[in-house]
Amino acid sequence: MISENDTSAFFCLASSGESNQRRESHLVAFREAWEAETPRSSQSELDWTADFTAHLESLADLRIVHVRQWIQSNLERFTSQHANVQVLYRALENAVVDMKLNLEICKQKCSTCFRSCMRSRRHDLESSHDCCTDHSCHFDCEYENHAEDRPVCGMRSVCAFMLGR
Repeated sequence: MISENDTSAFFCLASSGESNQRRESHLVAFREAWEAETPRSSQSELDWTADFTAHLESLADLRIVHVRQWIQSNLERFTSQHANVQVLYRALENAVVDMKLNLEICKQKCSTCFRSCMRSRRHDLESSHDCCTDHSCHFDCEYENHAEDRPVCGMRSVCAFMLGR
């Protein structure tokens, strides 16, 4: 019996032949779900990015613990010294590393603003870093009347930075 919880999240494994585009689409789904619960403008960029990263790690850990327990429960009748069992455990550990690598976000500075790049850490180097936002000011502040017309923040989101958000 498996007592550990699992997540319904879908993960990407490069070893399974998943493309870079597929990895990026998985990260988009994770980010959109996270932003629905925790809007990016609700806290500082550093805190939001750290919380999102921790969220991704916790989802991965749920799946890893669940799979390990499932494998262990199904292999109890076999000796752990059996060659095929050892091969299975090595394959599992390789998949764990692969899955976690595919969940890492770039975090470099966006090409347009100060926010963190939300693309995969392994995104194409030819493409620019992208925070995946609309680059509009979403803060209630007095900087250039942002509270009234919400323009695209041409000051690289200085208002957010100055307010510590």
